[in-house]
Amino acid sequence: LSHWTGNPRELNLFSYVQSNVKGLSTIEEVKSGVQHILADMIAKDKDTLDFIRALCQKRYVCIQSSLSKVTSKKANEKDINKFHLYQNFSCNIKNVQHHQILAINRGENLKILTVKINIPDGVKNEFCRWCVNERWRPKAYANPELMELLRYSVEDSYKRLIYPLLCREFRSKLNSDAEKESVMMFGRNLRQLLLMSPVRGRTLMGVDPGYSHGCKLAVISPMSHILHTDVVYLHSGKGFYEAEKIRRLLLEYNCDTVVIGNGTACRETEAYFADLIMKKYFAPLDVTYWS
Repeated sequence: LSHWTGNPRELNLFSYVQSNVKGLSTIEEVKSGVQHILADMIAKDKDTLDFIRALCQKRYVCIQSSLSKVTSKKANEKDINKFHLYQNFSCNIKNVQHHQILAINRGENLKILTVKINIPDGVKNEFCRWCVNERWRPKAYANPELMELLRYSVEDSYKRLIYPLLCREFRSKLNSDAEKESVMMFGRNLRQLLLMSPVRGRTLMGVDPGYSHGCKLAVISPMSHILHTDVVYLHSGKGFYEAEKIRRLLLEYNCDTVVIGNGTACRETEAYFADLIMKKYFAPLDVTYWS
């Protein structure tokens, strides 16, 4: 490919045709091979990737979610209704909220939602023009046939390599930021709980509700000392097994008061504890809960 960047007039594709070699037996196969090599070079070039990333920052790149057509029939109707806000959802990746990303991810993991990043066609068009006319244009004259090959290579590189790369990068950044914010939010909620005036003579179990990431537990002494922290998964089919862990902690720390936070899955968590208390599962403790 030194001919391409140096003197494309000397580049004769017919000279590479070898009828007895697979992949080089026809001029079409040679062109296809050159196109794939150029596409790979373009997709790995730092200046090219920097240009397309900067271009995306100026355009309306959005995350979209919709009801999955393939697997939604197998999903529980109750689970599907939980994601009704995201069954026809679209938002600029600069404006989407962290809790929306986490909700979309849960729906995607349950095979209820289909999620994609949408980059407008204008980005592709401007990127291809820049590559052909500036970044990858041969220094010397190239005949129309070779320029057409360059255009095909740039379009192939964008569609097959660069576009998927950008989508993965955007999703990874959105997920990482949302998960960090989730941890920080838990920290803020826990700090607020710890700063509450303790109930005289009582040990409290604080519960921060959640779905796929579990419910975070913190056992706190009457003097606001953290005695134990843990995570239980009450809403993913493991509620029966996790109940024994909760009972063991309550008995171990002689804790008869459960405080449930107000957030995602708070109603389901409240119903879970109410059912166990009604069945006197925590006996001999007379457990009550606040929400």
